[in-house]
Amino acid sequence: MTDEETLVELTLPAEALLSGGRTSTLLALHTIPAGATTTWKPTSVGGCCPWLNISVVLEGAASIRAEAPIHVIRAAGGPTAEEVTAGSTVAVSVGDTVVWHAAVAWEWTVTDDAPMLVVSIPVGDLRRGSPVPGWREEDIAFGPTRSFPPGPYTLRFRRATLAPEAVLPAGSSIVQLAVDLPGQDARTSVLTDNSVRNIGSNAITLVAVTLDLTARDATPTIPDITASPVAMASPVAAGRSR
Repeated sequence: MTDEETLVELTLPAEALLSGGRTSTLLALHTIPAGATTTWKPTSVGGCCPWLNISVVLEGAASIRAEAPIHVIRAAGGPTAEEVTAGSTVAVSVGDTVVWHAAVAWEWTVTDDAPMLVVSIPVGDLRRGSPVPGWREEDIAFGPTRSFPPGPYTLRFRRATLAPEAVLPAGSSIVQLAVDLPGQDARTSVLTDNSVRNIGSNAITLVAVTLDLTARDATPTIPDITASPVAMASPVAAGRSR
């Protein structure tokens, strides 16, 4: 038996997956410490950064300030993206989705007294990728590196609970990736069709993401921000946390 809910579904621009080029995907689950301020400064990893990042807040709340525009999709707002202008501060909480280009420097401050749990999928050329300093990895799933057909694409995040031996099917999705929520005795197996099976003796809860081709005339949830914006000079210091 499988119980599931959709966390967010969005349409990516046709250019988001570098169609015809080298594109990698992964899904990562991170904890950010309570009260911490973490920063991303692309110049700290060198030659950065040809990819788009989509992060969904599972637990906690934060304020974010970026040095170029980013986009937020609200939990209760439907598939409409809110543009946050460069240098502005935006508050995010459970169910919100943050979309940002990895060439943009930002500062992310957890405003809760409890740790924050975030699941993220970066999409693009990840060969020069680097973890966000101060984000603790709880689980990670790697997808294929391949040439993707021309988009646009539908990206869907789901939270699912699988009974022992239950399967979360991938269906016709080009990619399905899944990570296990922390605090569980989780054992899963990825089948040849990218479906995920619970091979343990207890029910488990996971977060999965699927990627599907969609209609050519579909309206993207976000504009094409895949062309690297220039990260503006700022006092943000790479790796600083408190």
